[in-house]
Amino acid sequence: MPGSQFGVLAHPNPQLIKIGSGDLTGPEFSTHLLVAKGQLQSDWVASTIAPAWQVQAVQEVALPADSPAWWGTPKMIEFAAFLPDISLIYQLVSSVRREVCTWCGNELIGDRCGLCSAPLKPPENQTHGSGVLNQGTPMHHGS
Repeated sequence: MPGSQFGVLAHPNPQLIKIGSGDLTGPEFSTHLLVAKGQLQSDWVASTIAPAWQVQAVQEVALPADSPAWWGTPKMIEFAAFLPDISLIYQLVSSVRREVCTWCGNELIGDRCGLCSAPLKPPENQTHGSGVLNQGTPMHHGS
């Protein structure tokens, strides 16, 4: 659609909106925002996203060189929200369950591997039964 502009959110929940007819759901905590402008001249991220997400600071950075090829156009603005307080990040990371990914061996934090996206295996049944299924009528041997 020529002239249309869209907002895309990749993580934690993918979202796609047409700018002006919807809102992107932001983080539930205060963040800072990095903004990288391509050839699109718009203040939408700073004027709409930042206040809606209660962003504490907005910093402009250079657009990554591969972005126009990735999105298929140089007319874009990329943005990323982040926690600026390293002690808060440390608290969050140290408070979650850590496992080794069963697929790639990478340490994973949370419920999905950050490297290969494999989900965490559900905990195995911790009860140790006899290994014999007890279904139906009991069998009586000889008399």
